This record gives sequence, C-alpha cells and structure tokens, in this order.
Amino acid sequence: PRENYMDHHLVINETLNNIAQSYADELAKKKVFSHSKPAATGKYGENLFKAWGSPSYNYPNAGATSSWYS
Repeated sequence: PRENYMDHHLVINETLNNIAQSYADELAKKKVFSHSKPAATGKYGENLFKAWGSPSYNYPNAGATSSWYS
C-alpha cells in the first residue's frame, strides 16, 4: 500500500489529470512510448509502464504498481 512509502494522501488535481490525458492521447496517436519533455526536465513526474507477452494474457493493473516498488 501507498502508506508504506509516503505519509500523505493523494489529492485529485484536474489540471494535472488533463495534462496527463492529453499526453497519453498524443502518445497513442503517434504510436510511441516515451516520457514527456516536462517530465524529462523535472517539471512533472511520470510513471510509464510497458509489458508484453502472450496476447491472451491480461496483465493486472496492480502489476504496474508492484513493478515500480520492486
């Protein structure tokens, strides 16, 4: 759980959500996978995750989170 790593609660930030969604849409349109320029300069943090394997394997959402902490 998040509490094991940080002591404060997350707060929804609609502006940041909109920026993230816009960038996700851009990546999907261009069919690329990379950090944004603001993330590369330290303005924002980004956790990107990519997995591959059998087309029939449904990777669990928690798998991405677990991989960042391990």
